Amino acid sequence: MKNTNHWPRAIGKHARKTKNPSPKPYATRKPRPAARPLPKSTLLGVLLAGAAGPCAAATWTGDTDHDWFTGDNWSTKTPPTAADDVLIDTGEVRVSGGAAESAGATIRGTAEVTVIGTGSSWTAQDVHLRGATLNA
Repeated sequence: MKNTNHWPRAIGKHARKTKNPSPKPYATRKPRPAARPLPKSTLLGVLLAGAAGPCAAATWTGDTDHDWFTGDNWSTKTPPTAADDVLIDTGEVRVSGGAAESAGATIRGTAEVTVIGTGSSWTAQDVHLRGATLNA
């Protein structure tokens, strides 16, 4: 009778009756090469790209009046553009007589934003309301 058991081969009462499906019971893999550090120029490029970010943030202060288009009402001292994210968490904001834009907006707390009047609009890609009011 031919022995069909593969490696390891045991003798006597400790013999196993199972077959090893692998032709090489202890196959080895090549070790992975060590990771090389990135060049400093690559790291600097990544840091600069992340520092600038895709959008600036403009926070409503309402220091002058309720008009969206008054620069002194914003932390950036200019009205937001289509590239800016907007945060409005207090006060009353009015968009009247023009086309306001922002990349995104978070309106929360006791803030109230009103778009009113002929030719008035506000375009934003992503708006989050958290307990605030938006009138259009």
